[in-house]
Amino acid sequence: MAPALGALLASGATTTLAAPAVAATGDVKCPFTDCVRIAPTAGSPVALASDNAGALYLAYSGGDLLKLDLASGALDTVTTGLGNLRGVAVADGSAYITTFDGTLQQVTLATGARRTLAAGLPSLCGVARFGTTTYVTDGNGEIVAVPDGTSRVVATGLSFSYGLAFDAETLGIPPGTVKSRPHLALRALRAALAERGYTP
Repeated sequence: MAPALGALLASGATTTLAAPAVAATGDVKCPFTDCVRIAPTAGSPVALASDNAGALYLAYSGGDLLKLDLASGALDTVTTGLGNLRGVAVADGSAYITTFDGTLQQVTLATGARRTLAAGLPSLCGVARFGTTTYVTDGNGEIVAVPDGTSRVVATGLSFSYGLAFDAETLGIPPGTVKSRPHLALRALRAALAERGYTP
């Protein structure tokens, strides 16, 4: 890590990167010229996740889960009536959905079939899938692991976290040259979990 970057991370200071001088044309509010509106009728999803195969899955507070084809902009309904949605993650042909009332559901993307993985938890928001375990953040400032229908608190004291993701190192992807403060925080969390003897 370059000394200047190390000093910046240690200080906790922030810096602002200047946007390009030329912005996108039309009604797209974006500072970059290559921004393109692909789904003008998508409304206001509360969360989205990619399947890495050219589609985004959009979760809405009204309980709908939609699929957006990035190439064509077409929107299709996967299923409805899921509750007050707050988070979505996609893995292995399924979407993992969190709701405000503390329910974690798995939705099969091909059929829209659903099953409840956990219920009665504090209000849920962020969600991530790693291996065979789903991780969620709740309104008590906790990260909860749900491997098989049971739940286990693996971290506390996080306030109300709206998102959750595993870093490249955890996923086995060679790390890049820049490590952000969130990246360092995730490494610290991973180390803390290891000290407690917990592995996914």
